[in-house]
Amino acid sequence: PPFQECGDGFDAFAHIGGEKSGGALYLPQVTAMDEMHKHYPRATFILSVLDTALWVERVNKWFSLSNFFKNTNLPEFNYPKGVLELEEFYTNHTTRVRDFVRANPSHTLIEINIDDDNAGVILGKSLGLNASCWRNAKILKKNNPQAPKIVQPTDISLLPKIQESTRNAQVVEPSRIQESPDISLRSQVTKFTKDTPYVQQSLKITEFTDISAILEQNLNLLTQQNILKLPRPIILLGLPKSGTTSIYKFFQCAGISSSHYCCSPGAIDHPPCYPKGTPSNERNYHLCGYCIKRNIYHGRAPFEGCGDTFDVFAQIDCEMNIWKKDEQNNKMVSSNSMYMPQVTELDNLHSHYPNATFILNLRDPASWEKSVRNWFQLASIFQMTDLPEYGYPKGKLALQEFYVNHTKRIRDFAKSHPSHALVEVNIEDEKAGENLAEAFGLSPSCWGQSNENGGRGK
Repeated sequence: PPFQECGDGFDAFAHIGGEKSGGALYLPQVTAMDEMHKHYPRATFILSVLDTALWVERVNKWFSLSNFFKNTNLPEFNYPKGVLELEEFYTNHTTRVRDFVRANPSHTLIEINIDDDNAGVILGKSLGLNASCWRNAKILKKNNPQAPKIVQPTDISLLPKIQESTRNAQVVEPSRIQESPDISLRSQVTKFTKDTPYVQQSLKITEFTDISAILEQNLNLLTQQNILKLPRPIILLGLPKSGTTSIYKFFQCAGISSSHYCCSPGAIDHPPCYPKGTPSNERNYHLCGYCIKRNIYHGRAPFEGCGDTFDVFAQIDCEMNIWKKDEQNNKMVSSNSMYMPQVTELDNLHSHYPNATFILNLRDPASWEKSVRNWFQLASIFQMTDLPEYGYPKGKLALQEFYVNHTKRIRDFAKSHPSHALVEVNIEDEKAGENLAEAFGLSPSCWGQSNENGGRGK
């Protein structure tokens, strides 16, 4: 891997190019993008830009850097040795990086104009860090181009105003704009796309918009998006009775819009899930599982209309009457069984949410079986569930075997679909809250087991 033995413990690599023998430059951000994607498929990229002419001026004034560029031979990137078309090379590189991320959407791209007065605010909000850490270093003195000058922090008086205004901010989709060829005219941050009803909430950067529009119209969305280290939506793929309520309440406590079993806007985490006045024949549609199954049947994205704005789906399975044809008497019969999209619809989830974060919530299989048997009629419903293609035929109650096989299935799926982040958490581990908090960049103080009875986590 490119960064192996390069300090190992670093989280940020701010300058990866350098001079090599022959007085030329080695620029892995130009030549080694495919290698970086191969080994770090979910890396966050920062494209630091400034006015092209100003960049050329700085190159020409920085020791012998222009000579190094002149000796650099990159014909496959339209930069042959001996040519000093710096402006063209700079513009082409900017376009190349943007195009690379569009073609490899598992990456997050943050584009920052370092000469923008709000650069520190933008970078801080994008990464969830304090903007007061921003410094504009290596600004060349006008009369002494080789003497770097450290300037005072950029004005962050905007930050308290941003935080205050988020309380009443309205979420408005950013307007689509054409990319300007003049980089210096734009302060750029992530644009949250809306290719599907849910992708509006996804931290995937494919287009750019002016920061003022984000700050004024999308403050609430921007703030929430940058709380988490990992992309949304966040989907729990563990089986029921594996701490789903605890994880739901963990994210709720942290201010992340979450659903659990119920997928109606404003619904709580247990039935009745439907709003008051809902016709009886539509009430089941407000269960996450029913909503997902209905969407898939009609060829829609699994979470379309299932609350829409949720960032976390903590329990997507449910009990339902399943109608199947009885081959013996040629009649349609129904049985109360489990619908588990985390078992049967992984390909569908990946197809519509290719960068979703998966949580595999686990516990000891024997403890899980005990919890299932103690939870109302859940064991009987599992016994009526017919999933022969997943090693679980109707009438079989090998719960622990099914649990172990499901755990392996999720791990194997994540390995074969590396655009997803997989977070495993054992809810019986005393450090479960700390592990979950570390993975998502949240406070562990929100963790607490729910549905407990006599010391047994439910």
